[in-house]
Amino acid sequence: MILSVDQKDAITELVNIAFSRTAASLSDLTETASNWLFRRFPPIRSKTLSVH
Repeated sequence: MILSVDQKDAITELVNIAFSRTAASLSDLTETASNWLFRRFPPIRSKTLSVH
């Protein structure tokens, strides 16, 4: 398939938009998952040991 320069630019732009949207969705997904995990399983806070 032979594409013109404008067609190549258009396809490149579509691919860039798709990758950008995918990255944003993955970021939202991981943020949502980590928020759920921290609510469900709060981090264990270790007490500092005092040495006298």
